[in-house]
Amino acid sequence: MAFYNVRSAGPRTRQQLGLAGALLASVILSLLLLRAGPLIPAPPIAAAPAPLLFTANAGQLDPAVRYSARGNRSTLLLTSDALWFSVVEPAVNALPTQILQGAHIRQQFVGANPQPRVEPLSALGTRVSFIFGSSSQTDVPTWSGVRYVDLYPQIDLEVTSQNGQIVQRLVARKGADLALVKLQLEGADAMRLDGDALRLQTPAGEFRLPLLELVADRSVALPPELPVLSGGLISAPFRGSSVAAVNQANTAATPALIYAARFGGSNYDRSYASAVDDQGALYISGVTLSANLPTTPGAFQQGFAGKPRDAFVAKLNPSGSAPVYITYIGGAGDDQGLALAIGPDRSVFLTGFTDSQNFPRTGTVGDDDDDGFPQRAAPRDDDDDDDDSTPVGAFVLKLNPGGTQLVYATVVRNGQDDRAYGIAVDKQGAAYIVGTTNGSFPFSANPADGLCLNTEAFVVKLNPSGTQREYATCLGGSGIDRGEAIAVDSSGAAYVVGATISADFPTTAGSFDPIYNGGEDIFLAKLAPNGSALVYSTYLGGTGDDITSLGNIALTATGEVFIAESTLSPDFPTTSTALDRSYNGREDMVVAGLSADGSQLLYSSFLGGSNNERPYQIGLLPSGAIAIGGETSSQDFPTTDNAFDRSYNGGQRDIFLTSFRTNGGQIDYSTYIGGSQDEAGGTLSVDGQGDLYLTGYTESSDFPRTVGAYNPPTQGGGDIFALKFRLLAASVPTNTPTNTPRPTNTPTVLPGQPIPPTFTPTRIPTNTPISSPTQEPGTTVQPTVDVPATQVPQPGVTQEPSLPLPPAATPEATSTVPPAAPAPRADGPIFLPMVTRIDPPLLCSDIEDNDTPAQAKPISPIGDPCQASFRDDPEGEDDYYQITVSAGQLLQIDVTQMPIGADYDLILYTSGLAQLSVSNRSGVASERVIYTATADGSLLIRVNMARESTSATNNYTLQVQVR
Repeated sequence: MAFYNVRSAGPRTRQQLGLAGALLASVILSLLLLRAGPLIPAPPIAAAPAPLLFTANAGQLDPAVRYSARGNRSTLLLTSDALWFSVVEPAVNALPTQILQGAHIRQQFVGANPQPRVEPLSALGTRVSFIFGSSSQTDVPTWSGVRYVDLYPQIDLEVTSQNGQIVQRLVARKGADLALVKLQLEGADAMRLDGDALRLQTPAGEFRLPLLELVADRSVALPPELPVLSGGLISAPFRGSSVAAVNQANTAATPALIYAARFGGSNYDRSYASAVDDQGALYISGVTLSANLPTTPGAFQQGFAGKPRDAFVAKLNPSGSAPVYITYIGGAGDDQGLALAIGPDRSVFLTGFTDSQNFPRTGTVGDDDDDGFPQRAAPRDDDDDDDDSTPVGAFVLKLNPGGTQLVYATVVRNGQDDRAYGIAVDKQGAAYIVGTTNGSFPFSANPADGLCLNTEAFVVKLNPSGTQREYATCLGGSGIDRGEAIAVDSSGAAYVVGATISADFPTTAGSFDPIYNGGEDIFLAKLAPNGSALVYSTYLGGTGDDITSLGNIALTATGEVFIAESTLSPDFPTTSTALDRSYNGREDMVVAGLSADGSQLLYSSFLGGSNNERPYQIGLLPSGAIAIGGETSSQDFPTTDNAFDRSYNGGQRDIFLTSFRTNGGQIDYSTYIGGSQDEAGGTLSVDGQGDLYLTGYTESSDFPRTVGAYNPPTQGGGDIFALKFRLLAASVPTNTPTNTPRPTNTPTVLPGQPIPPTFTPTRIPTNTPISSPTQEPGTTVQPTVDVPATQVPQPGVTQEPSLPLPPAATPEATSTVPPAAPAPRADGPIFLPMVTRIDPPLLCSDIEDNDTPAQAKPISPIGDPCQASFRDDPEGEDDYYQITVSAGQLLQIDVTQMPIGADYDLILYTSGLAQLSVSNRSGVASERVIYTATADGSLLIRVNMARESTSATNNYTLQVQVR
């Protein structure tokens, strides 16, 4: 192994030497452990770098260190008041006595809170162990990043990673003053600004440290786009491209796809419901047939329980880059999670139905005959998944905020078939469930409807602890009635939407439509807070079938109800302000709003194309606009000029996302979303800032994805997708941070701890091997650290990728720096790579007859763009290029400067045509793929002409950059 000699340079106080030495010892330990890294098996090949592991300090480092992250030749230590970057030069043909140069650099925020609250971001699930000498630290948790809360007033710092690179992001809430933000760097010989980064000259070489990303509320005054460097002090230390992007977002109304994630197992997986919490985390529930769904360590149920389906619950972090948790929910039978809601403490309330006799339950509601929910066991036939003799029960459960255990769970199984389809939670945490029963239902003493005839809707309210029902009632007539969606207002009144074929469904006098219209009608009903009476109840529909969907209800603060459903009725009632008063054919979508007292139809409109539409969820934006997600098989579904995708993509169905105002007379935004195969779903959630979240199911390998989004490799059959859209300029969340008094500069000293001195950044000169240290005046000799001869890999430990401080691998004379990068896009970070010219370069313009993979033309990775064209090629043609890469190289591939009317796609493959990454933005838009090579070899680049331009040639610019 190579030895590292670390000593302090120059005179220092005893206190400075004490803690600086302790920190350096921590770094040396980390680096020595890294040198033993090759003994750990390499991680499996993946399509993208794994996230860096931020490790909590459980005693393996100096107490001042809160978290750390380690890379190939670098270590990041996070203390309460600084970030410490420790780097070592690369070892070339290392000898046992070789001395390596290193540097220890401190980054501080000038004038910042010296003791901010430091908290981890989402857990990654991986746990690591540190074994050295006679002591060890085992089962240490890891995280995706760290947040410094109120680093400055109303300003948080998030330190995380993207594509294996460290990202520092400042989040400025309303009232923040960005002029306060200044960086001080110490420990480098010299530094200079280089675009959106700092170049640091150290004894270990030159390193590039990106400046801060910025996310800011639109009310916050933005800093200059150019930072100022004076000595080691940087004012306005933000990436210019980031500031420009925030400014553009605050002044433009351009929709953006923020992230597109996808996950699942090797079989069929589908989401049926979604919700978003106040922090922007997305919750998804549905069904899975996959025995290898990527569940997370510590989740409540990590294994598939039985045939044919289990329910699941997944929570994605606010950036969509990783799951907070994924868990199965189920027993040995068929279990389906069809609706979820988020409680005040971010617990998940899930409902659906099951025929599993061993469905997980707790000793609360449902396990005691006295509570009105008796459990009737019945034999089941495991050889027949659809055996009608197997009783189906509605389940309700509450999962704790961490997704690790059930707070309560019950199964309502009173007849042959009881199914829950919708759930809502009030501000006290009481759950309201709606569904359908065909048996003797245990209604309460004074129900709104005490008769349960045939198949009827039911409504149940459970108390916040889940220990008893507060009321239970049926809703229906002599025909079949289904309850499919529910909402609750601040008074505890429940609003129910469903479908009925009962001519005697209970309606109220003065309601909008108390008379049955024929076929299958929609019903809307409001129950009193105690469930004892109908406040109003009305039909809604035409003479044909009017079809409801799960969860399709939105409630305003003043009690107006909006729904989005499908209809086969040409005479479905519409209003004069409708977008479209004409039936478009087949299953057309209808959007309707009912007054708070149920007496008036405030708004009603058709919306769709000439084929089928099925809306899955409706939401209300802060602006008052309506948003709807769903699926369509219409190739003429209405889209807007600013759509993400204006063209139907193929398969039986595409997803749609549409937003409009009921008083505007036009659609604000509407788009297709899909791939070449089938998509289904389109459940929609809206956060407090108006961002939209869509989930559903896709079979398409070319379904849109974004760089950095969660995309594990265990995919097949049909997978779950999760999308986040920002339709208009929106501010960052303005939720009030914890009001912690600003501490003084005096550090807190706990009993038994030494007084922490001021940290001192140091160069790490290496004039003397550590095996034979020589103490110099004013320095402290660092102790030798014993490293085990062998390291046993710990279960679940993932080898960590490098930190983003790559050395300048090529002298300036032989490197080419590309032109300034454009403003950031939603599908990945913009980076300014170090690129090396490979001579002689082959220009794209010299290439033709490369229409198949076998004809792929070799192209050198250069920083300069090159021109190419589809000459005399019909629509749908391809150009293929071949590039040779080395493992670890970071590629950025761009297709730009396309002619008006053209639409090109960009796809990256292995030499064996396994797809690695795709960019398929709709319309005349640039395409970008970012990928880190996992092995030496050749890759194929495919440029596909999805739509031909009207010009004689179809030129484009291809740019390939590597680092």
